[in-house]
Amino acid sequence: MITFKHTQDENNENVTLFEAYENERLLGKCLLRCENNIADVFAISSLPGLDNIIQGLLKSAYHYASFKGIYIGKCTAKGIDDILLKMGFQHSNGEYSSDIPSILMGTCCK
Repeated sequence: MITFKHTQDENNENVTLFEAYENERLLGKCLLRCENNIADVFAISSLPGLDNIIQGLLKSAYHYASFKGIYIGKCTAKGIDDILLKMGFQHSNGEYSSDIPSILMGTCCK
């Protein structure tokens, strides 16, 4: 079973680390910054070929942000353009963004 865990950054209360594990094996991780009522995933990585883990990390991060009362999600992490577009993010000025409820509803990986 895949589990997603989060840990607050000790040096920055606005940054949270999310990690995906399967049987204690790290599959991927991302960093979320929550500032000015915007949730930004600014770094993300996973083992090769695991788009579903990327999607799960994104949804975990934005779900967490929604509990902080944040409505807008953006992603400035590099290298996942296809996944973001399939999840319904809009691309503008080099950034991807969407409202968090829309992010949490859809799916891109089957």
